[in-house]
Amino acid sequence: MAIFSVDSAIAMKRHKETGEPLKPEIRMRLLPYSAVIFPVGFFLYGWTTQYEVHWIVPIIALAIIGIGNLGIFMAVSVYLVDAYEQYAASALAANTVMRSIAGALLPLCALDMYDKLGMGWGNSLLGFLALALVPIPFFIKRYGEKLRNSFDMSSI
Repeated sequence: MAIFSVDSAIAMKRHKETGEPLKPEIRMRLLPYSAVIFPVGFFLYGWTTQYEVHWIVPIIALAIIGIGNLGIFMAVSVYLVDAYEQYAASALAANTVMRSIAGALLPLCALDMYDKLGMGWGNSLLGFLALALVPIPFFIKRYGEKLRNSFDMSSI
């Protein structure tokens, strides 16, 4: 969390120095790193729990997953607030609904997945799914402003 606070302070300082408008995409500078380490944590955790490895290694892998998850959550939340200023509460509510649906449905299939695939391949599947989503932050950083400007929020 401290890294994101420092990054936000740097962005605000740069904004004050240059006088340029602060674009919401600037808040996503650390998101690509978080998006990359998140699946790495899944792969590391899955395969270190599968084999006889010192207990600290899966714990470190869980910490990596947690750091990636927190980084993604914080960056997306701040981006939504900055991108949809007037409608920030609605954007965050939509994000919360989607996360809650995923949080409710994924555990229903987790036991079957781990029974069939084992810890290694089960977590690798989650890692591959997370890896497939890695391009999204890069896409939003590149085309986010264009996408935001293409929708007329006043008609909502």
